[in-house]
Amino acid sequence: MTTLRSRYPDLLKLVDPPLIVGGICRLCDYLTFPRDPYGCENCGSTSEEIDSYEFSPTGSIQAVATVHRHHHPHPEVPFNVAVINLSEGPLIKGIIEGHNPKIGSLVKGIIAASKPDSEGISWADLRFRLVQQ
Repeated sequence: MTTLRSRYPDLLKLVDPPLIVGGICRLCDYLTFPRDPYGCENCGSTSEEIDSYEFSPTGSIQAVATVHRHHHPHPEVPFNVAVINLSEGPLIKGIIEGHNPKIGSLVKGIIAASKPDSEGISWADLRFRLVQQ
């Protein structure tokens, strides 16, 4: 039996659709990803004032590059990486599935699972898929 686990459980909730976990400041409502352990970079409040916030995995591509050389066997090259402006505000970096992603293209987050290891654990990562070109 295969068990699916998040490679980064503090940053990614394995639900459908997946949720990206960041932070929100109680004092100024500033949203951040990842959650800052030192406090709010906007108003300077302490980390005790930062609550967990679940972002929708949708947004638009702000910058994109194609990777042709990579020191790990997965993902196989070439693949695309992008800076994504989440619909709720923060910028994050991610791998884009699909060909020819363009700046401004809309994307949605999906779960990409690895092949099960010897213990039957399949590790889940967040990837993004093009919604519109």
